[in-house]
Amino acid sequence: MKDEKYPISVREIQDKVLPNEHRWAHTYWANIERGIKYKYWTKPRLIRFHTAIVRELFRRGYKHHYHPNSIDETLPQDLKEKSKSESSLKEIIQRVISRKLSSASILILGSGPSGGREGRGKDKRLETSALVSINGTNLLINATHFLKEQIDKFKIKRIDAVLLTHGHSDVISGLPSLFEFAGQKLPTYSLKETFTAIHKKYTKSYIIKNEVRPYKKFKIADLEIIPVPVVHDEVRPQEFPALAWQILFSNMRLIWCEDFNVDKLPEKSEKYFKNNDVAILDCARLETRMIGHNSLPQLIPYIRRWGNQKTYLIQIGKDAPHQKIIHILKENHLYPQVEPSYDGQLIFL
Repeated sequence: MKDEKYPISVREIQDKVLPNEHRWAHTYWANIERGIKYKYWTKPRLIRFHTAIVRELFRRGYKHHYHPNSIDETLPQDLKEKSKSESSLKEIIQRVISRKLSSASILILGSGPSGGREGRGKDKRLETSALVSINGTNLLINATHFLKEQIDKFKIKRIDAVLLTHGHSDVISGLPSLFEFAGQKLPTYSLKETFTAIHKKYTKSYIIKNEVRPYKKFKIADLEIIPVPVVHDEVRPQEFPALAWQILFSNMRLIWCEDFNVDKLPEKSEKYFKNNDVAILDCARLETRMIGHNSLPQLIPYIRRWGNQKTYLIQIGKDAPHQKIIHILKENHLYPQVEPSYDGQLIFL
């Protein structure tokens, strides 16, 4: 679903594509509610499209479950009632228990390499970072050079804590902007070596340091977080060790790893990359390999092996156009289970 007039009528959409387009309608709506503006998709157009999609889902025998605080609230009354009746008491209880409603999401603030990437549409990328929002807790993953721009662009209102993957400049250079935005030092979690790199870069203290140990679980609010060691800086691994973050809440599991060489993943770490609900992984190159990062052909065998329900690709470099990545994923029968992320993408958990 692109930011342009839909090329065919809803009735012409293939069965296997229809549920995915419905999901995109929800994502566009959530982004608009956050203040993001699209060239074609205004609220009235999106409401008409979503309503037509829901009617078509029912016509073809699909179920549609009503989600409060979403575009579903704009549905005509007959579709609202039918959608609500499709949600059995057992299913509603299970969703509340697993907290899969709109209380859990990941907003991709940037999906590109160090320095960002110029381009148009989804190929224009700021440095990789994200805001993970779960049950009222907002976690920022990495403070990039572009953090002030990302905060303004995506209208972020609050950040409660920060996870830093390592000590490179594209991860820590936004700490002064973070302090300015929050008006106070925020609790920040990373390895001892990362805080050493921060101390070398800044004479002023902008954060509250919380040193973590590899594989040792800790909690932020009601979230459990596991620091998982990976190899990124292959030239100075002792000075700049890197982490993936596995975030656990209720019965959901998320793994975030924006900078790593999958072929050098420690054996003990690999189990954390398996069987997650969502995996968000480094894919810096389309074909050629790059030290400390992954190419798409290099990553694909691991994606198949790990069995994550949904995988998003980040840290996408200059040689990897968005549509070309999708083309290769389709050739490998991985799309839409695996897809390239983009700046402003809102992922519901």
